[in-house]
Amino acid sequence: MRSSSSWGWAGFVLGAVTGAALPAASQELRPVEVTLAQAEAAALRGNPALAAASARVEGAQWQARAADAFLWPGVEASAGVVRTDDPVGVFGTKLRQGVFGEADFAIAALNDPEAATDWTAGVGARWAVGDPTRWAERRAADHAARAAGAQRDRTAEAVILGTRMIYLQAVAARGGRAAVEAELAAARETAQRVDRRVDEGLATEADRLQAASAVADAQARLRLAEAAYQDAAGELSLQLGWSGDSIPVPAAGLPTLPDRSADPEAASERADLRASAAGLEAARAQVSARSAARLPSVEAFGQLGTHAPGFLDDPSANWTVGLQLSVPVFTGFGLGAGKAAAQAEARAAEAEHRDRVLRASVEVAAARRGVAATGESRDAARAARDAATEAARLLGLRYDEGMATLADLLQAQARAAGLDAALVEADARWRMALARLDFVLGAAPGATTTTDSDSFGGIR
Repeated sequence: MRSSSSWGWAGFVLGAVTGAALPAASQELRPVEVTLAQAEAAALRGNPALAAASARVEGAQWQARAADAFLWPGVEASAGVVRTDDPVGVFGTKLRQGVFGEADFAIAALNDPEAATDWTAGVGARWAVGDPTRWAERRAADHAARAAGAQRDRTAEAVILGTRMIYLQAVAARGGRAAVEAELAAARETAQRVDRRVDEGLATEADRLQAASAVADAQARLRLAEAAYQDAAGELSLQLGWSGDSIPVPAAGLPTLPDRSADPEAASERADLRASAAGLEAARAQVSARSAARLPSVEAFGQLGTHAPGFLDDPSANWTVGLQLSVPVFTGFGLGAGKAAAQAEARAAEAEHRDRVLRASVEVAAARRGVAATGESRDAARAARDAATEAARLLGLRYDEGMATLADLLQAQARAAGLDAALVEADARWRMALARLDFVLGAAPGATTTTDSDSFGGIR
């Protein structure tokens, strides 16, 4: 706590300037109380990063659907018209149309036929009944879609974590403001005591000025605390995607977050690790696809077509069905290069996945330590605050009895208020550590949170 009167008056001036602008900037904003669960739901609805991740999931799912297309025969319809005087073309066209006659066997007619017109219509189908490459690519697309879905889940978890952190910062800022308000109330009560003692001739005018300085210093810091709270509420508004004439206000009390300190490390349940594992399987499937490209593939095909010399003439129909076996013999070393590239990508994905798993383990251990350390810090801060509050109360009694100086009383009150604010910060840090642990253990998006009746050291 700052006890210098010059520093206190400087803070008062700065706070007055800052606070004077607050009502003008926020007078049209309507405060709306939100619980942590409501804040999380609002953030999930309006977060642009999550919207982008959801769009990528949709795209990956459609890609997987496209990779399934080979399971069905492809059907194509066609229509057209051709006119030619090419001898071979005329000969074949008349045969297809069923209008070939004896006169067409004449040497002159064969060598220099009249142009023929062919109106065609048809429908054909091709079906990759045995293509190992497409089966492997189908598996790769399926793994890629699962990876995109898991990454979207992790993005949602990150949105929840960010919302919890910002929400707790707003709660802490409100608690800090309440601590300064309590200090200001104590300073004013002390100033009234001093006034009475001055009137009774038991204190000096210097004591009155010293008490007034303490009140002014508390007022200045209250202005700054209010500005800090307004800033925190503004950050929360941005996180929730709010705009217009409303500002979110954290609900009274403290949000209860799950304490998962004793939970086992379920790394496989973390969405980012599930995404990484699915990406690794997709890369391995691509290696299989490049290897399968060397294998024979079988394709079935069929076609039904009609041919007519005129648009309105009766057509002649014919059909074709068959199987085709294809074996790549030489591709300019493209297949080998493609497989080598896929293998390199798979090795990279495997190394990255191992690194993510190791980092996740380190993150969990660090988060557990953070919960333990911040919990101990909060307990110590509470004990210190309680002791300082009791000391300030006793010094107030001693001052009334003339057994303590005003400086001692003001110092005790300032220390109690400072430790009250420190408890606010310590409790907020502990709850933030719980949120972090929940995140690194793989918290499910939209986890339920409640609000209890406890408060920062009794401050609401």
